[in-house]
Amino acid sequence: MGTFTWPPAGTSNWPLTQDAGCELYAAHQSVRGRPGVVIVEKWSSAEDLQAHGAGDAFAALNAEVADLLEEPLDVMILQPLPAGSEELGAL
Repeated sequence: MGTFTWPPAGTSNWPLTQDAGCELYAAHQSVRGRPGVVIVEKWSSAEDLQAHGAGDAFAALNAEVADLLEEPLDVMILQPLPAGSEELGAL
């Protein structure tokens, strides 16, 4: 979770990733509760995610929001739980 004003001042485009293995990239802004932006990503493999974290798209995102953050980025790596239906229960 990153807490900053959306969109960042002077920013017309959010840096989207086109890195290999990115299956989903969706940015959402909080409308109630704690203010902030959540970016949900889905990666084909841990290796693809690791390459993304070391790549240009992630560096561009960090540079874009570095001066806007109220606290450090909180990056969580999640694993789906076997709950609900296969279609609705996981990203």
